[in-house]
Amino acid sequence: MQIVHTLNECPPCPHPTALTIGFFDGVHRGHQQLFSHLCNKGFPVCLTFENHPLSLLHPEKMRPLLTTNEQRYELMEQAGVKLIIALKFDPSFADQEPCAFLHTLRSAIPFDVLLLGKDAHLGKGRSGSPAHLYPLAQEMGFTLEYLNTVEFNGVKVSSSRIRDAIESGKLDLAKALLGRPLSYRGTVVRGTGLGKRIGYHTANLKLPGLCLPPDGVYAAMCGNYRAVANLGVAPTFHIRRERLLEVHLLDTDVSLYDREIEVVLHSYLRAERKFSSPEALRAQIVKDINEARELLP
Repeated sequence: MQIVHTLNECPPCPHPTALTIGFFDGVHRGHQQLFSHLCNKGFPVCLTFENHPLSLLHPEKMRPLLTTNEQRYELMEQAGVKLIIALKFDPSFADQEPCAFLHTLRSAIPFDVLLLGKDAHLGKGRSGSPAHLYPLAQEMGFTLEYLNTVEFNGVKVSSSRIRDAIESGKLDLAKALLGRPLSYRGTVVRGTGLGKRIGYHTANLKLPGLCLPPDGVYAAMCGNYRAVANLGVAPTFHIRRERLLEVHLLDTDVSLYDREIEVVLHSYLRAERKFSSPEALRAQIVKDINEARELLP
């Protein structure tokens, strides 16, 4: 897979070329189905954005994201996309009329098929509705197709619905709608050393801007290792800090500092709470680990 960040960088593509456009936050079941159709139509190309369009157009409506850009692009690659055009969504881009936008895009990528989600609108003020775009497609000589909304067990699959599930702690529902377990990826940073002080080393992840479940303790997997993860602010130690995901690997003492890891949240164990002493916290961690061992594969 190749990633470019301007239209001028686009390489020649074979015919037929199939293009889709969108942010695709989470690359959930609906997105996966769209990418599957895209791959069946021709050489699969995705035009996406480095920043969510709402961050410019309606920042008051912006919600935490489901994936980092790096994870989103990797999931697109796993879904079969061969070329990603990741552009910055800025005022000049947002101000393009649909006709001008498609002409500019087609001069860079002479696509044969444009495949969009059912609710997709292109161009300034979302003026590029299906009624507007079908005549343009006929005039410009490409096929325009819209994919119906995907449902799973009667629930519409959408990034917003998945955010609701995550924020309310419904990990099984989030997993079902995503089509994969809920996971977080990042580079391990050095913490305060509190875990080491009570005998449990942790790998710490900062997750700014990402949609997170309720604070608490989770049974988790980190690669092939079983783990216990704490999401929160460590209230027992009276330290005011940002929320961290602290991961203690079971059955190993491998160091993860400065390494990129992916943590899969498997099951919710309990709420984060303040303990009367480090000793009381240590005793609870032993219980958490035993419970996690029973739940994890």
